[in-house]
Amino acid sequence: WEERDLTNSSAERITLLEATILADHVLTKLIRIVSGIEIDLENVRRNLEAQKGLNLSEAVMIELTKRGVDRQEAHEILRKASLRAYANKSSLLEELLKDGGLLKYIKKEELSELLKPENYLGTAFERVERVVDWVKRTVNEG
Repeated sequence: WEERDLTNSSAERITLLEATILADHVLTKLIRIVSGIEIDLENVRRNLEAQKGLNLSEAVMIELTKRGVDRQEAHEILRKASLRAYANKSSLLEELLKDGGLLKYIKKEELSELLKPENYLGTAFERVERVVDWVKRTVNEG
């Protein structure tokens, strides 16, 4: 026999019902919000440029370690360059290029490429399109 105590059964029924209602509410709001969303690409570009490469320092550190630089040393190089860039209101690239020793590991052109945000989009466009298509199909079916 697979019997059980019904002590919690009413709580379980109410909890599941409320969870379903909440999920419906959240999805309804999400659809309303997402359907009206607009992305200001110019503002996104300005925000990325305002970072002056500081947001991409990890990519440089990873590349330096791939090229044989000790991880702690790479971290310290980037930490110091980042602090200088912030203090001087300059770019991370400018400050990294001031460190002549760094150029024995990586060329200026390679650093420039590592610090371009557009190089990190990956499959973002394709994934967004798939999600948008899925949402449209789901909304139209529902």
